[in-house]
Amino acid sequence: MTPQSPEQPRDGYTAVLSRSLTQRILFGGVPREFAIVLWTLVAAFSLPLSQWLYAIPIGLAVHALAYQLCRRDPYFFELIVRHLRLPRYFGT
Repeated sequence: MTPQSPEQPRDGYTAVLSRSLTQRILFGGVPREFAIVLWTLVAAFSLPLSQWLYAIPIGLAVHALAYQLCRRDPYFFELIVRHLRLPRYFGT
């Protein structure tokens, strides 16, 4: 009986890994949390305030900008949040 290395699967044991466990959840190409907050704000301005003529195009423009940022780096918004939480060591 020879021991197997940890990299090689054992005989008879396989595991199917779903793509949803390895990829980020995106709505329209942007992170889910950002999309929910953005379109909730757009709905809050457009429905009760009757500013849909301004809110919807601005919301689409912000969504398009966020899509371009996330297309380059899928973790862009997480990096921004992490940057804002860290203390400034070299700032004035």
